[in-house]
Amino acid sequence: YELTAEPAALRACRGMGDLLVRTFGEAPGQRDIIGAGEHLGMAATAVLEPMCRLYRFTADVRYLEFCRYLVRSYDQPHGPRIVRTLLETGSVYRVANGKAYEMLSNLNGLIDLYRLSADKTLLDAVLRAWEDMVRHQLYRTGTLSAAEHFQPEGQLLTLQASNVGEMCVTVTWLQLNWRLLRLIGEARFGQEIERTVYNHLLAAQDVSHGKISYYTSWAGCKEFTDALLCCVSSGPRGISLIPQLTCGLQQNALFLNLYVAGRMRCEPDGVPVEVVCETAFPAEGRVAVTVSAERATHFTLRLRVPEWTGHFHVRFGGHRLAGTPGQLLDVSRTWPRSSTLDIDMDMPTRVLPGSPTYPDYVLLQRGPQVLALEQALNRTVPYLHRVALTGGTVRLEPAALAEGRGGRQVYEVDGIVGVPAEGHQLRPERRAVQLVPFADLVNGRVWIARAGRIRGDRPAVTAFSRASLSVVSLGLEPTAKGPRRTDIAEFVTDEDPHSFCTVNPQDFGLANYLGSPRGRRGDPVWFAVMLRSPASISRIVFRHGAVSASGGWFDTTEAMPRIELARSPIPTSANGAVPDNSKVRWETAGVLEHYPRSRASTPPPLADGQLFELRLPQPLEVYGIRVIGRAGGDYASCAE
Repeated sequence: YELTAEPAALRACRGMGDLLVRTFGEAPGQRDIIGAGEHLGMAATAVLEPMCRLYRFTADVRYLEFCRYLVRSYDQPHGPRIVRTLLETGSVYRVANGKAYEMLSNLNGLIDLYRLSADKTLLDAVLRAWEDMVRHQLYRTGTLSAAEHFQPEGQLLTLQASNVGEMCVTVTWLQLNWRLLRLIGEARFGQEIERTVYNHLLAAQDVSHGKISYYTSWAGCKEFTDALLCCVSSGPRGISLIPQLTCGLQQNALFLNLYVAGRMRCEPDGVPVEVVCETAFPAEGRVAVTVSAERATHFTLRLRVPEWTGHFHVRFGGHRLAGTPGQLLDVSRTWPRSSTLDIDMDMPTRVLPGSPTYPDYVLLQRGPQVLALEQALNRTVPYLHRVALTGGTVRLEPAALAEGRGGRQVYEVDGIVGVPAEGHQLRPERRAVQLVPFADLVNGRVWIARAGRIRGDRPAVTAFSRASLSVVSLGLEPTAKGPRRTDIAEFVTDEDPHSFCTVNPQDFGLANYLGSPRGRRGDPVWFAVMLRSPASISRIVFRHGAVSASGGWFDTTEAMPRIELARSPIPTSANGAVPDNSKVRWETAGVLEHYPRSRASTPPPLADGQLFELRLPQPLEVYGIRVIGRAGGDYASCAE
């Protein structure tokens, strides 16, 4: 209806709105909307945004009152307390259960309701959330969430096992910044739009077929799908939003937010004006802006100066202006019928730290684009996770275009590469490595080891691969009331012996969510690693996690923990997005014979991080490996 003014479309929307207004509310006989949706009601109250839109098109006060009811419902004892918690704590992690997509959808609705009601507490809450997300939750690639939830401060997980950057979250984050940019007009919101568009948004679409990755991690091969899923719908919505994100009108000002080639027509003070941008940005930092007006007219061309640039110069008609990074630059003048404005900005390469989650690693960013090591372009690099910077100034140069990559960005930098030496060791060797924008990455990794921190051991075939657990908590309970999560599958393959993962069979996991009974104390649990292509293995090492009085070991009363192998490719789930463990045929390879005998209630004499090994009689090709046993205490643990 918004596009076509088709009356039947609006009648259908009013029918849905009327049904909601009749069904949910505070009057006798009406249902409580918090009880009608998951994630402490945030899934249901996300209808706030379309209900605000319906009120705008109809001026039916019932819809506006329903929106106010939704916000009041937040503060019920069993509600998500979105506005109140944000105003009190300023932390999205502490709101309800931290579910990112549903919370962001509510925040978008709160902005729309603020525009209708002028209730400043709503805007204040959204801005507190925005500031917290930028400071503590935002990935350098412009997305949020791991396992679809906000994480504790300082924990930014990046591997496939953590299901990084749900596409629905990426797009609603983009929409939130678009709303705030239009409402407040500050450069910081345009900056986040740029970060997301040039990195995580476009990274999540297969350029060849248009498929979408439900999650988009910083390592491994992207997992694209065209199944009927929320994220596969959200991705195209975000990409089709890009033209509206590039530029817009403010009071007597034309705002340029994204520097893309294209044209815009508008009528400041009723005078037809066409603005044409010619540029190869972000490959280069030069932009030619041609302004054509029906007659000479005065208006402001407002330019957003990226926060990452070192210099931003504008030249026109013998004048020269300099912009301040992260601010807006106004070019106010009487524009003749035709004039050209030249923008020049440098595209610096920055080395950004991976701490605190990955303190031994860094990433490279050129201009707005995060860069990544692409496997297909680095044939002489045995292991992408054994690449380090050389130290000193990083000099990034355009690389000779590889076959099939005409017109695409490829860069080269000197690196230190671990190459095979004697035994299981590697020797460092200086070699050029090639990088592409994260948005173009197919199979590779963002992380590069810090100068002097490259490891000298050969990596296991499972290093940085997708890990999986028998039970992963779905986070349906409030985050602020529970302990810090430890069921983080990424820790099984992150090559850090000090991080560890736990599995509690009693957690409310996906199987329970789909209707299976909840697990019981002492049920078998497992930790698995899954490979996209087969690997030949002859030795499996299991590194224990931490053990405490409450759990962390395997109970050997009935059987020893055993190693199982998947000899066939790992099938994907029905949605085609991620591997499906329920379809894997596991074969027993052996048991961990030297594991200490233990009971369900008494911790055995185990050291944190203790190693146990199984050697195979002969090498085997496998697609998956898992350790399985009965959890001792409340849970079992695994470090690697």
